[in-house]
Amino acid sequence: MAARADEMTATAAGGISEFLEALAARRSAPSGGAGAGLTVATAAALVAMSARFAERRRADAAEIAAEADALRDRALALMEADAAAFAPVLRASRWGDAGALEDALEGACEVPMELLEMAVRLAELADELVRTGNPRLAGDARAALALATGGGRAAAALIDENLDGDHDEGLAAQAAELADRLP
Repeated sequence: MAARADEMTATAAGGISEFLEALAARRSAPSGGAGAGLTVATAAALVAMSARFAERRRADAAEIAAEADALRDRALALMEADAAAFAPVLRASRWGDAGALEDALEGACEVPMELLEMAVRLAELADELVRTGNPRLAGDARAALALATGGGRAAAALIDENLDGDHDEGLAAQAAELADRLP
């Protein structure tokens, strides 16, 4: 069993290493949205773990863990969706069509907006677990809170950059309101 655990750890590390190598490369994808997605997914994983260790203290621990697991899976899916969502921006930039570019930039806000919403929820859950979860896992819950906050702020920065103050004010206001809910 130990050999299998070592193998799984090596595989996971290879995947993360390959992702980070791709993130560092001189190409358009993956980019900030994928990085924010990984950060939010990591926060979700830590919330789920902290909740599972809080079963004796919280009657809703299993529900929190299940919600965090679902958020983690969605964040991972959004990591890949981000590149596809940004592709129309790159095309519109090449065409030089300002209207198409504005629409594409607003469309590219969908992934980071969803990540921002998820980050706010994870920050709320992590904060609850810091206060009412297993005290031995308070550090992990605090790490989840910090990661959710960082991932959410990264997503908010991407939205702000995409909108550049000239686009959909409702979308910008929604993102600002959500970002204000992060600690």
